Amino acid sequence: MKHRFEQLALLAEPIVVRPTRRMTQGELESYLDKAADILRGNADHSEFRGYVFALLFYKRINDCYGEEVRTQADTLIKAGLPQEQALQLARDPQNHHFIVPEAADWNTVARTAKGQLGQALNDAMLAIERTNAHRQNNFDGILTGKIDFNKQDELPRDKLVNLINHFGSQTFDRAHVSDDLFGNAYEYLIRNFASKAGKSSGEFYTPAEVGFLMSEMLEPKAGMSICDWASGSGGLLLQCIRYVKKHGGDVRQLFLHWQESNVATYNISRINMILHGIPVWEHKQGDTYTSDTA
Repeated sequence: MKHRFEQLALLAEPIVVRPTRRMTQGELESYLDKAADILRGNADHSEFRGYVFALLFYKRINDCYGEEVRTQADTLIKAGLPQEQALQLARDPQNHHFIVPEAADWNTVARTAKGQLGQALNDAMLAIERTNAHRQNNFDGILTGKIDFNKQDELPRDKLVNLINHFGSQTFDRAHVSDDLFGNAYEYLIRNFASKAGKSSGEFYTPAEVGFLMSEMLEPKAGMSICDWASGSGGLLLQCIRYVKKHGGDVRQLFLHWQESNVATYNISRINMILHGIPVWEHKQGDTYTSDTA
């Protein structure tokens, strides 16, 4: 028993990311532009955005989880453990931000035959939600919601295959893309879809300039609670976080609360917060005017 505790203690060390060439902001934005181009030709991009955001988030946590497992296993192997035992310990859920079950591994799902790909993605998304349900920012509905990868009228199979191949061509672990860069790129993709949505974008996207101005007027500080009962994709709350950081405040002492009526947009906002590493927040899905759930 003592030997096992000593093995686990090794995993308490900070995860060391192997040095490699990281993507630049411009490279990542160009890469995401190409993902949006895959969807070109359809009149209503709003049908697609939930799927794209879910796939991108799935790929990110998949790659980061794999990176953490490999790094921790390498540490244990160097300490003298057999490879199989090292991998078993490295997969301990307590040592990871998020868990991706083996059956939901991106590469496994991506190799699924075209006709079964939609169902394979649905199963993988649900498995990830259930595996991470116990976490503070629980995953309930975050990757499923109203999304059904079997609905070819919303996302034609050819476009889905092209998206899978595109996202599969790049590694999105922390060695290649930092948390800040990936979070900013996610916001860039939100703006990209908003520009294509025209007037209807107002239901899920607040221009960054407006959010910046409001945060400057509010002057949020650590220890405050900030509420947005029509949050859209969460842009205003993120601007408040940036304001606190800029003025040397501790964002861990900033408490965020928000509500959003549209299920797809609500899930986009949750993903947005997770990708930016926001530690403390409360969220509700519902119409603020008719069913205040906060």
